[in-house]
Amino acid sequence: MKINIYQIDMKRDKNRVAFDGLEHLEKFQGSSIVDSSIYDQVFSGEVNCENLEGVYRIFNTELPPGYHARSLSVSDVVEVVESKTVKPSFYFCDSIGFKSIEFESPAPVKKETLRVVLVEPGKLAREAFIGTELSDMQAVVDGSIEQFCPFDDTIAIICNEEGKVFGKDLNRAIYDENGQMIEIMAGTFFVCSAPPTSENFKSLSDEQTQKYMKLFRYPEQFFRFNEEIKAVKYSPEKNKSYER
Repeated sequence: MKINIYQIDMKRDKNRVAFDGLEHLEKFQGSSIVDSSIYDQVFSGEVNCENLEGVYRIFNTELPPGYHARSLSVSDVVEVVESKTVKPSFYFCDSIGFKSIEFESPAPVKKETLRVVLVEPGKLAREAFIGTELSDMQAVVDGSIEQFCPFDDTIAIICNEEGKVFGKDLNRAIYDENGQMIEIMAGTFFVCSAPPTSENFKSLSDEQTQKYMKLFRYPEQFFRFNEEIKAVKYSPEKNKSYER
């Protein structure tokens, strides 16, 4: 199946319809028509699947190599260009399933990006490229961002500052140099470079990318034991646990 994927650019989303289903469009933007002008193309290529549910699985849970955009979510649009089993059309990822819509495909947009390690609850850490604007970073962590610098080198963990307040899924534990747990991150976060000589975040180097992909590679499950909180790493593919 040959497809294109389009996602809303948060800076152009004046009516805040990103991640909302079709039923909310008229309420928030005054029209039920999907506004293609706020979308960017984030993927174009062939995928090994026979239906849109397979596309959702690949881009929401598996994430193919070379794909650096957000996980496929509600409000994204999938264009089926060629398929033996699905009618070529534009399909809106709705709250439940996909809906065929009228949509004018925007031209691919090149934008400045940051190379980061993206760490999502229940998923393997992965290299990703995200936008440099504040709205781009807020979209990744699903809220206001907070900078956390627990390590000696010049990197920062960027997370949702109210992740625990809003009950985001527990993600990864942070340990000190002696292996003692000092914090538990809630919700999606990413790791980037934060040089002390710069006011802006920077892309990770090759060495930093490999280091933090290894450090945060496996998701963790948390439990209480003898009045202490413990974490166990596990592989989401094999559903096997790895003790720290």
